[in-house]
Amino acid sequence: MSDVLKTYVRTVMQTDEIVSAGIVIVRKFEDGWRMLGLRRFSYFDMAKGHVESNEDNLESAIREAEEEASITELDFKWGYGNIIVPFRDKTVVMFLAETKQNGALKKNPVTGKWEHHGIQWFSFDEALHANFSRLAPAVEWAINII
Repeated sequence: MSDVLKTYVRTVMQTDEIVSAGIVIVRKFEDGWRMLGLRRFSYFDMAKGHVESNEDNLESAIREAEEEASITELDFKWGYGNIIVPFRDKTVVMFLAETKQNGALKKNPVTGKWEHHGIQWFSFDEALHANFSRLAPAVEWAINII
């Protein structure tokens, strides 16, 4: 088990509330699988956000993929399993799905502001070395599944 996953397991055992949800979005290109990253300042993020009171975790994750990355076509071909990741003052449940769409940044529909500053498709090797901050366990989890 990698150090990233060991830290994740230790931390998640101390966490009991899930307040955000998102999706590790992957796409098959000619040169292999790639993972979507949304640049936010000096690190990369994934499509994720607050779970509204009228939605479950999966519904929230799907909504966030559309709101943050303009991705509406998602195939949960590996099932609906997920990983729970400690993230700042909350925890995030992350699902895994494939898309055939390119994705595009959108302004937050509530605030009208940009939440991210760039969009990039990473090879799995690049994703492992990119600065996904506290979402690194989700990166490794998704790669291990695929």
